[in-house]
Amino acid sequence: SDESKGICWNEKTTEPLKAAIDDYIAKNKDNIDLTRIYVGGYSMGGKMTLRMAIAYPEMFAAAFPICPAWSPDRAALSYIADMPVWLTSGKTDPLVNYYFSVSKTFENLSAVTNVPEDVRFSTLSKVCFEDGKRCTSAHHSWYAVNHDMFSADNGDYPYMSTVNGKGEDVTLTYPDGMISWLCSHTSDYNGEPSTGKGNLT
Repeated sequence: SDESKGICWNEKTTEPLKAAIDDYIAKNKDNIDLTRIYVGGYSMGGKMTLRMAIAYPEMFAAAFPICPAWSPDRAALSYIADMPVWLTSGKTDPLVNYYFSVSKTFENLSAVTNVPEDVRFSTLSKVCFEDGKRCTSAHHSWYAVNHDMFSADNGDYPYMSTVNGKGEDVTLTYPDGMISWLCSHTSDYNGEPSTGKGNLT
């Protein structure tokens, strides 16, 4: 398998990735708003998004895992109880099961979060491009994120609904999509390397 060959994101890669981020910050500190470091990715990158956020919650102001290929339990998610998190997934995703993985992650996160109004879950009943044309795979829910959760004409993204951690519908009004949501969140991070409060390794 790819995992046995070491060519995927797993628990052994959190520390090397954190070291790479620390190195980048050290070299570019004057040009980085350290209070606005966000983590996101899709599929296995969504898995790594959750792993990094849980391992180093003090570093990230918010996280946006997309169809994450990992469903952490409530104990692990409690490390990010104060972090805004926006999940995105397609209901018919053939690779990362919506019901047993992503929806379960949102359910667990909603149960432990201290900021339910800042936890979101966008569901695509049909995974499409921003013009409404169906994507080649229902796994490609990152297209919605790539277009800031809006359609080609800046309206509602096709076949998408969003709720917060309280179960309330969230209405997105252009231009306030995911980028605006991310930028509205900050942390107390000062750039100092840390070992992580919730390190999973």
